[in-house]
Amino acid sequence: MTEVSVQNSLFSRFLTLNTFSGKPYIAEKNANVALPNKSFKQPDNCKWFALHFMANEPSPVGISEFAQDEFTGIFQIDICTPINKGEEEATAKYEYIKQLFNRGTTFDDVEIDKVYRSQAEVCGNYYKTIVTVYWTARIDK
Repeated sequence: MTEVSVQNSLFSRFLTLNTFSGKPYIAEKNANVALPNKSFKQPDNCKWFALHFMANEPSPVGISEFAQDEFTGIFQIDICTPINKGEEEATAKYEYIKQLFNRGTTFDDVEIDKVYRSQAEVCGNYYKTIVTVYWTARIDK
């Protein structure tokens, strides 16, 4: 596993949101999810997500030949909703995302440290709620 694998694990977990929530938040073929360096067209209904991955430099965990490296970082999920419609939709999506990435959750060598709504703002023709997920992963060097 590498930090790229951690990114893929976090993105894959996010893409289970519909199954987890029982709601059709993510469109067919992930058409309303903006991924890094992939073509994306903002939906006309202004209901979409943008995923961002940031990792810190690794720290060695031990000094032996087989010691692992520990990575920490942030997985940012932008929840985009139409302006002038209130915060109910963004809040409902946030509540499910918070449960999906609940503190202490582990998957694929990733552990979730904390998750919270870090910012909300109007951005042109949509309202953006930023969810910040802090994670830790121990990776074989």
